[in-house]
Amino acid sequence: MLDMTEELNVERYKNLGKNLYQFMLKHGYTSNPAPKVILNNSEQESDVLCYTGYFDPNRDAIILFTRGRLVKDVLRTLAHELIHYKQRVDGIIDKSGYTSDKITEDKNLVKLEAEAYLKGNFAFREWTETLQKKLSNKNQKQQLNESAASDYFESLPDVRTLGDGNYDGELAGCNFTYNGKHYKSPIGIRCSFPVKTTLQITGNEVKRL
Repeated sequence: MLDMTEELNVERYKNLGKNLYQFMLKHGYTSNPAPKVILNNSEQESDVLCYTGYFDPNRDAIILFTRGRLVKDVLRTLAHELIHYKQRVDGIIDKSGYTSDKITEDKNLVKLEAEAYLKGNFAFREWTETLQKKLSNKNQKQQLNESAASDYFESLPDVRTLGDGNYDGELAGCNFTYNGKHYKSPIGIRCSFPVKTTLQITGNEVKRL
């Protein structure tokens, strides 16, 4: 099981994620406007086969799984998915998504992933080296981590704010999408991959039907 004691430092992800996005946009690695980015800090069942992140072309959203991972590792995943986002904007990926999520089954996916791994990792390396030059002293590092950031990452409200009732939507990890809006479902109400489902809310209790 992955570490459940780590607290999610959303502000740090906001600052660094925005900085990485702007760098990649400036150097032509990704596209404008910025996609939605959702942080998923839910527990996963495996530390080897767990999800690290994915791009959802239907919502133009990037989902990043953060539990038990170094911030740098999560940001490297962001760089990878920002390449997929550009593929979507450029029309290489359409809103219907992929025919398969396995490179052993889809030759076209091999090309998409090869570009994302090559350009994403290269862009991330360029960005970190640029930061090393800029952040040559403690004061500059502190400024980066504490600077105000725009609403680049989406902060999800609790699903119970919907009130009592049955809600048909899509569950991915612990994220529940209902009427185009995203909510956090409680630990235990989760799915490793996106599925359509119904959540029943009664007071403070949430059940998956």
